[in-house]
Amino acid sequence: MIHEAYGHGVNNFSGGSPGPNIFGGTHHKAYFASIDSKYWTNTTLSFKQFFLKQTWTYYFWEKGNNLMPTRYDQLYRKFIN
Repeated sequence: MIHEAYGHGVNNFSGGSPGPNIFGGTHHKAYFASIDSKYWTNTTLSFKQFFLKQTWTYYFWEKGNNLMPTRYDQLYRKFIN
């Protein structure tokens, strides 16, 4: 709900499906909002892994950089690597 309602609905973060045509989008920020929410710590390991992979994918396509901001990169490394 945070990703969809708050990220896309309230903040209008968007970008479309991963691909080179969405460079400069903000869809990754909807993922960041969910990770930053108070509910993140109560999600399952499987959810965290799926969500962080999606976060990285959108960040990479939208920013052209495979290294996310420190907080998100550290979580990615903790749960994915």
